[in-house]
Amino acid sequence: MRDIKSLKKPNRKAVLIFVLKDGFISSKVLAIKYTTGEDKDFYDIPGRLIDDQIANSVKTAEWDIYEETGIMIEDPIYKGNVIIDQPKENLDIDVYVSTKYEGKIKKYDDHIAQWISCEKLLFSEKTYPTIEILRHLANDQLRLYIKIDENNKFLEIKEKWFTKSFFYFIICPHRRKWFYGN
Repeated sequence: MRDIKSLKKPNRKAVLIFVLKDGFISSKVLAIKYTTGEDKDFYDIPGRLIDDQIANSVKTAEWDIYEETGIMIEDPIYKGNVIIDQPKENLDIDVYVSTKYEGKIKKYDDHIAQWISCEKLLFSEKTYPTIEILRHLANDQLRLYIKIDENNKFLEIKEKWFTKSFFYFIICPHRRKWFYGN
């Protein structure tokens, strides 16, 4: 359960699309490795922070992946939601997976886009917390809570299967009008 302090922090919305090659989890994933600055040598999954109300954040994330890697994806499938509780803010991430793509990886000045095996990425020392999501992608309904410190070290990881709104919507259908106004 999240503590009171985490509820008072600002929330930022994000969309991540895991692009998988040659199958599913035992395959390679499209990742970026930073080559400059304080992020140097860290791996991350390309995605999109949503700072304003964008009509279609998934399409925007697809475009950002193209700009960051040179790979254009198609038909991303929604996998679920992840909350990353950071010291200064909470990151609320909608997670998608795509195995349909086209294009070739391009070269960039500040990062390297690459296909990397999921296993190698999961056991790399310099990764951001978004990489941890890879371990849980096989779940049909991804509901994950990750708490990290200021050095991106894990303090807590929980899989959550039921939420209050899920309970009211599925278990108590007569209460749907509370959420949808009908």
